Amino acid sequence: MIKYDDHVHLSPIKGRKINGQDLITSEEMIKSMDKRDIDVSVIMTTSLKGEGSNEEVLEIIKKYPNRFMYMATFNLCLNETDLDKRIKEEKEKGAIGIGELVENQEIESFDIQKLFKVAEANKMPILFHMAHQMGNSYGIYDKALLPELEKSLKKYKDLIIIGHSQPFWYEMYNKNSDVSPEERNSYPKDIVNEEGRLFDLLRENSNLYCDLSANSAGNAIMRNKSMGIDFLKEFQDRLIFGTDIYNKDQYFPLADYLKKLLDDGDINKDIYEKIFSKNFEKVFLH
Repeated sequence: MIKYDDHVHLSPIKGRKINGQDLITSEEMIKSMDKRDIDVSVIMTTSLKGEGSNEEVLEIIKKYPNRFMYMATFNLCLNETDLDKRIKEEKEKGAIGIGELVENQEIESFDIQKLFKVAEANKMPILFHMAHQMGNSYGIYDKALLPELEKSLKKYKDLIIIGHSQPFWYEMYNKNSDVSPEERNSYPKDIVNEEGRLFDLLRENSNLYCDLSANSAGNAIMRNKSMGIDFLKEFQDRLIFGTDIYNKDQYFPLADYLKKLLDDGDINKDIYEKIFSKNFEKVFLH
């Protein structure tokens, strides 16, 4: 089994920072991957020009073609024809998807809807970061219970949309529309035994997938052990492992937790392999 990490950020050189921390270099990332038993990581582009651009990421992949893949970023101000051309160009160069989509726009905005339409036509999955508010944040925005995401999932049925970040995973246990932005952007620890809106969205929309990266996903899966296991079992075909690692000293406990669930017999080998390998290959390498 080839094990994939579908979400990393890195730099080809030392000295760059993100969130005030040193951004991990290509060489440091490979050491980290070897330590974590990850064969291939997907680099998320973060800007159109300069560091983290599509061009810079491609240079990293040329140097380490067997260890990295990438998702591309695009200028959403392009008209539909030019956006279609740019997506085709990056796909030809090897981009396996679009991500990390971080523009702070509402999902129903013209630019986001245009991107969804063109991405669907080009069979390019989109991995998004969901914001908790408009302004002073990053990521596409939707209200609690994700009504606009639901509309887009139904409108673009052939587009695979992959959810990520605290406000997205908050919905694993939430069925309340009256929630503060701060609460949606947190890592709740209280034990909730009621299924949230995310269960409904996954049951009703076969094109919705979940990125298991960062502590947002880890917190949601590990917060309630029995419900987390139920979630892994029911949606085993729509979960893709990732870390969102950007610093060499970061540790995300979900990988070890999933291995323990496997060793303890709480999930079977097929579920484990789907999360770390098969689902990735189905979505990105078909």
